[in-house]
Formats: sequence, structure tokens, C-alpha cells
Amino acid sequence: MRIIKLGTSEFSNFEEIEFFFSDDLPNRKPSGKFLIPSPLIGKSGIETGEQLLFSFKGIIYFAALSASQRMDNQDKNADKYPYYFLIDLKSLKRINISLIEIEEILLQHDKAMSIVKSRSWPKITDISVVKLIWQLTNNRNQSKNQSIIRKYGSGGEGVEHKQLKQWIANNPESIGLKNVKSTEIEHSYLSGDSVDILFELTSNEDIVVEIETIDPLPGCHQLIKYRALRCAEKGISLTSSKVQAIIVAWEIPAYVIKFCKKYNIRYFKKKI
Repeated sequence: MRIIKLGTSEFSNFEEIEFFFSDDLPNRKPSGKFLIPSPLIGKSGIETGEQLLFSFKGIIYFAALSASQRMDNQDKNADKYPYYFLIDLKSLKRINISLIEIEEILLQHDKAMSIVKSRSWPKITDISVVKLIWQLTNNRNQSKNQSIIRKYGSGGEGVEHKQLKQWIANNPESIGLKNVKSTEIEHSYLSGDSVDILFELTSNEDIVVEIETIDPLPGCHQLIKYRALRCAEKGISLTSSKVQAIIVAWEIPAYVIKFCKKYNIRYFKKKI
């Protein structure tokens, strides 16, 4: 696990950091390219799949997995940033954890480190401590927690909606999907929104799915947004056919079918 300290020379406030992760990184070539000023990290200093914590002025605001090791940078910024690594943007989550909390966890496990005052990018190697800290990031995942409340209200989603959502997630063939590589329920976007189900296919296509019970039209409108947000996450055109949308509901009235055809949304009538 590596703590990456975002400097005040690159960022002046949290808003700039949020823009960097939500808009800048996804649109870089390659997507997720994080530039490294020398000599903050050695050649073998980061591993593919390593847990990364991004802090600014003593607070960790984002966590993600690395998608590469350190690599040589050959773009126009190579003089200032000779190296880079890739961030797995699908794993990115917005959190809020102080570096002092991390120091306390380390101290409790007899692994005292100077995290707050260190000017380097500290590396935590103890597996048991890494697991505890990473679980803490899951518990503090603000984007997912807030998006669920925003979507369903403080009372949460209904039982019938949840059951249908889970059934579709476990039975993608029921809505015509084959060769599913991964399935994520309540995939969260950096915008604070979440889509009911995200399917990733082996064909490198993504399918965003909204589940409704008696009124599918609001879900259709949401899908237009979720489809575009997924395109933005992947760094591709907002109209790319690589991301498709499906609405699943108990009933699909004629006016909803007309809307779906107009905006290229596939629709399925399902009730369990």
C-alpha cells in the first residue's frame, strides 16, 4: 500500500483535486496516467494492483488500485515528470480519512511510521495492516454511500426492487447478455450517482442496467445519464456504442417503448 501525497505546487484546493480525478485522469492518454516527479518513487516502488491512498494536506480523499508499475514518461512533461503509473479508474473511490488515523492504526499494530510529517510517499507493507486500512476505505466510500441515499432516499430501496435487481445481476442471460466478464451492483460514479447494475462483457462492451417496478420512465431518463457517465469513466466518446443501456421493469408501457427506441435503450419486461 502506498500513500501518495498530492503537493500544493500542483493543487491549491480540494475542488482542483476532485476535478483532477473525475475529469482530467479519465481523459489522459493512456487513461488514468498519473505523472511522477523524480525521485519520489523507485523503479520497483509500485506494483500492479497495489492499493493507493491519495492525500492532500493531511487528509486522504481518494483511494484506488494501481494498473501498472512505474514506467518511463515520454510526453512533453517528461523533464518535470520523468515517470508515471496507471490508476485503475474502475476502483477509484472518494473517501475521507486523516493521515493521523493511519498512524494510529500502525501504532496499534506495533508498526509505527511517521506518515503525517513525511515528505515522501510512504509505503505500508504489513499485510494485516493493509487489509485493515483498505477495509476502512470501503467503509468510508462516500461516493457509494451517498449515491445510494441520493437514489433511494433515507429509507433505502424497496424489497421487490432489490430482489429483481439481484436476480438480473445473477441471470444476465435473461436480458440477452452473454460472455459477462464482471458484474457490479450499485456501481458508483464520481458525480455521486449510482447505476443499479454494471455488466462488463468480454467483448470490451459495458452494459448499464436500471431496475424499475411500476414506473420505468424515470429509470430510462437516468440511463441516459449513466450511459454517458460510464463513457466518461472509460475516456471514450459519450455516444460510443461500447456502452449500452437496458431498462428492466414489471411493465413496459407503449410510451416508454417509444422513448426507449428514440434514445437507443433496450427494454425487458420482468417480474419475479
